[in-house]
Formats: sequence, C-alpha cells, structure tokens
Amino acid sequence: MKYCTKCGAELHDEAVVCPKCGCPTADYKARSAKRDEMSLAIKIFMIIGCVVSGFGFLIPLAWTIPMTVTVSRRLENHEPIGLAFKICTVLFCSVVAGILLLCMDTNND
Repeated sequence: MKYCTKCGAELHDEAVVCPKCGCPTADYKARSAKRDEMSLAIKIFMIIGCVVSGFGFLIPLAWTIPMTVTVSRRLENHEPIGLAFKICTVLFCSVVAGILLLCMDTNND
C-alpha cells in the first residue's frame, strides 16, 4: 500500500489520485510527463508532415493542416482522439505521428 503525500490517506497501489483530497500521486505525475513528451513529438511530426506535403501538392496540404490543428487542440485539452482519426493520421498526414497516437494511452486522463 502507498500513502498520500498531502493528507496521509492509504491508497491502492494503482491509484493515481487520492480519493480523499484529490492530490495526484507520483504515478500520475509520471504519466502526465510521459504524455506531454509524447504530445510534443506528435505535434512535431505532424508539422513536418504538413511541410513535406506542402512542397509538391496543395490538395494533401488541405487536410494535413486541419488534422494537425485538431490533434494539437485535443492533446492540449486532454480530449480523446478517436481510432478512425488516428488511422487517418497514419494514412494521410504522418506515419510516425499516427503510430504515436495509436500507442498513446488516453484512457486515464
């Protein structure tokens, strides 16, 4: 068992926040830091995808920019991103960013 650093309440081993005071645990902070790093990598690869698609073709650029803006907003607001959108990111925008989106754990936010 672990204990809350703020109120001292007993916590389950897999708890990410204290049920009494709502203080985040070290596990939550580690997950949040990992998600922030992954979000930054996704944004960078999606911007690279926009730049690459903009060099030769204007039509693909018409959907890569809105996809990049949508993903950036959803990641910043911790909103869920649907599986279909993640797959479209792999196919149309950036393979690396799409794979990172598919691997990202968005269930516990």
